[in-house]
Amino acid sequence: MKPDSISAYFQSLSPQDFALWGVKQLAYIKPVAQGEDIENIHYALHGADGRLLTVEDDISHILQTAHTHSLRPLRLQ
Repeated sequence: MKPDSISAYFQSLSPQDFALWGVKQLAYIKPVAQGEDIENIHYALHGADGRLLTVEDDISHILQTAHTHSLRPLRLQ
């Protein structure tokens, strides 16, 4: 798809369709601090729709969970 086609495609989606885009394929990994201790980083796995799927202290467990459920993980900073 060309960049103009991609832009047109997303602009043509209804808000509901846009919210559901990627729900069954994508997941987001986000580092999160547990409580007040910013040194104690955990990783949250969210579905493309934003719902929290799991939190783990080891990113390899998050990646394994995503792959087990056929989700392509993307990392958020």
